[in-house]
Amino acid sequence: MNNILTILILLSTAASFEPRIYEHKRNGRNYFLEIRSDSTFLYERPGMLMGNIHESGKWKVKSNSLILIDSIGTLHSKSAVSGNKIIDQNYISIKVMNERGEALKHLEVSLNDDELIKMTDENGTTRFEFSELKKRRYNQPDSTIETITLKADRWNQSLAVKNIFCNDIMVVKDFNPITTFERRERELKIEGNKLIFPNPSGMNKDQIFEFKRKK
Repeated sequence: MNNILTILILLSTAASFEPRIYEHKRNGRNYFLEIRSDSTFLYERPGMLMGNIHESGKWKVKSNSLILIDSIGTLHSKSAVSGNKIIDQNYISIKVMNERGEALKHLEVSLNDDELIKMTDENGTTRFEFSELKKRRYNQPDSTIETITLKADRWNQSLAVKNIFCNDIMVVKDFNPITTFERRERELKIEGNKLIFPNPSGMNKDQIFEFKRKK
């Protein structure tokens, strides 16, 4: 008898669930979860810095839970910036290579917001004398970030060196990063006209949001 009652409750939950728009508001920011009748969903949430992030996939009801099914991508890149501090070297040396270790020549290189622009040579190397850098900051803490800007005909990129006092810098630019995808399932509890969404940003397992059905 108890098993039959449990099955009836579960069937009732699945039958009563409505494909609708559910929303959550927090600190002036809006989260929207649109559950569509064709078994697809669209989830819109604020980005960490600016704009919105859109996620989509399929959904199903299991017991008293809504299961969101999609794929999550992971970028595998060899791009990197590393630096060393060479005592008594009064210039900054910057070497730029691609992911295969080949020199990137004839790139425009600039530092911070200084107007000075240098070109990399046949070895992918350029140098800035301390004396010619107007905005070289001598009295900054070690945590100050140095920004290197690279510019070519078809691309440009700004990179960060965590220690401003590094004067021997190696930059690797990966032009062929690989993205791999894996299936993801997220379980939201159905509570009447509400959905309980754990870890809604995918970055905080302790965070739980309550999404209410939009009227």
